Amino acid sequence: MARLLLIFLSALSLAACKAPPPGETYALDEATVKARLAEAEVPLMVFGEAGAKIDVERSEEDDGRKISWALVYDGDEMFRYLATIAPETPTATHVSVQIMPGEGDKAQKTYARMKANADIAAMYGQAMLEEVDSKIEQRRFSMAPVYQKMMVAAFNHRDHIFPRTDSTSNSSAKSSESAD
Repeated sequence: MARLLLIFLSALSLAACKAPPPGETYALDEATVKARLAEAEVPLMVFGEAGAKIDVERSEEDDGRKISWALVYDGDEMFRYLATIAPETPTATHVSVQIMPGEGDKAQKTYARMKANADIAAMYGQAMLEEVDSKIEQRRFSMAPVYQKMMVAAFNHRDHIFPRTDSTSNSSAKSSESAD
């Protein structure tokens, strides 16, 4: 009985511990992080040809601690990136980036498709994480962190990217035509 109680209390204490939010902590004060993030833009190249048709609407709330980039395609918001800035100490600031559903029916459908295709969402998320990271660290954007996620997405969706042609059905059709 004592052993069962100990296991229960251990599980309860673990549940009470709050896991840190996903993202990265930078050795910079909050004002510097906010100023550098003001230059961040959505890396539209990961959206292929559609990237040229996407408009981005940037907004801030909570005194600049939440920055969102809404991706609008053909007049409809598809989804948004949300960066949350949380100071940990006067010289350390945590930044997390999430993909959030946008406003409207099309946005809800897009978000549902992204949840069903987690590898594509991971690629989009990694691209925005790299954009945020590069701006805060004051360096050039690098596709290197995005390539792995891009390759996984391409492999998992290869049938949609490169539709197969069924060579056996073509040869069967030719054989039956020549027999006539």
